[in-house]
Amino acid sequence: MTPTLQNRIRNEAWSIVPSYLDLFSESIEQAKSMVGVVESSPSQIVEVVGTTAVITISGAMGKRLDWFEKDYMGMTDYDEIEMALREVSQLDGIQRAVLHFDTPGGSVTGCPELGKLIKSMSLPTVAFTDSMMASAGYWLGSQCDLVYASESSSVGSIGCYIMHVDQSGFLEKIGVKVSMFKKGKHKASFSPFKPLSDEEKKELQASADKCHGQFKAAVSASRSVDSSVFESKCYDSDEAIELGLIDGHINNLTELLQFLG
Repeated sequence: MTPTLQNRIRNEAWSIVPSYLDLFSESIEQAKSMVGVVESSPSQIVEVVGTTAVITISGAMGKRLDWFEKDYMGMTDYDEIEMALREVSQLDGIQRAVLHFDTPGGSVTGCPELGKLIKSMSLPTVAFTDSMMASAGYWLGSQCDLVYASESSSVGSIGCYIMHVDQSGFLEKIGVKVSMFKKGKHKASFSPFKPLSDEEKKELQASADKCHGQFKAAVSASRSVDSSVFESKCYDSDEAIELGLIDGHINNLTELLQFLG
């Protein structure tokens, strides 16, 4: 695991389906064994179909991803999505952009800014999933002009969480004692080598609350949804329609493109 990815998992706020992040962490060792075996290839997330530009967003998302995260963990970079949106908005003959989601979410860093860009675009935007558009994925999707999902897909999970791993008990059991020398009250805050203080717990909770508030405000500004959707639950598409999360059912991308004309 690269230091960048390790830092994301342990220290960043995530808007992602929790079970996915657990499996994501477990799959890292397997991905490491593939380095040098699987050849990396340039990412191409944009496809033009007639007058529609389709931007494919798959896997967990993050900001300024490194080579391992993109090539071996199958993640999509927020910066790459931004570049794609800016690119298609300048193409002649393009009447709309479809953001095709297959994602459980991603890190919070970079997501609010990208959501604001999507909302501000003059080019009409449509979000679609035939699998999953959850957490940070829905944050982005909700900023589109229209949102559709296939009947068996999952949508929602409006929430945020931060994970802290306290390794002090484990280290004590194996006879390792960590000494830290620092200057500055907060320099060793949230260290995995000691239990969290009450102040640190409050700070992490405040960060999670702030993230959730930003997510809630973004969705509320773009869609008329039932207040119950802000408790981090994922919904099937029937429930998503009833709660205002999506605008309707469409079976697949081909039907969506035909529907849009």
